[in-house]
Amino acid sequence: MTYMRELLAMVKALKHWRHHLAGTKNPFTVVTDHANLAYWKESRDLNHRTARWHGFLQDYWFNIQITPGKNHSVADFLSRHPLANKGINDNTKITIFPAERFVDSKYIIPDHIKGVAPTPPITTIQLGDIDSWHNTLDQQVAWVQRQHAKTMREWQTQYQLCSPAQDPHLRSWTKDGKLVVPPDVGLKRNLMRHVHDGYCHRLSGTGLGAPVGPG
Repeated sequence: MTYMRELLAMVKALKHWRHHLAGTKNPFTVVTDHANLAYWKESRDLNHRTARWHGFLQDYWFNIQITPGKNHSVADFLSRHPLANKGINDNTKITIFPAERFVDSKYIIPDHIKGVAPTPPITTIQLGDIDSWHNTLDQQVAWVQRQHAKTMREWQTQYQLCSPAQDPHLRSWTKDGKLVVPPDVGLKRNLMRHVHDGYCHRLSGTGLGAPVGPG
């Protein structure tokens, strides 16, 4: 925001000349072509930065005179001396890499300097059978469902579950084609362990559903 940058420019200028301007007996005038400083004539909600600047400005007694740049010849003379180097020839004919930096490309580094790369250790990778793992997990859910048969029958009515008789292929209570997890803490912990530490956290559509009943 331009008005923020122009306020910062004034703060920086006053800091630079603080030894002359702070605590003066008479007000001094800041002549600037930063017309957007008029933005601060109105009451504003300050953030932490502008609040610090406002506190800093209380050490100075000054007035602000906004003068167009074309009429601000005094400042131009101080900041743009006619004999100053304008940098016209800066960054011309610069060599980044001198020719002596480049060595013979046919040079071969001797073995006693470059050393011998160590042989990497043998890594053993254990592969899992995802289909077998899922079948075992499905059987665990089905077995715990049978231990909570009464609850599963109540949920069948309450949540429109599909019973084992209605879905003989899965032989389990399901909801929208996914296994229903009964209210068994041990089973839930086992499922969470597999989800976070096993295959499931890298796969989607495992066929396991969340419990439909209370916790």
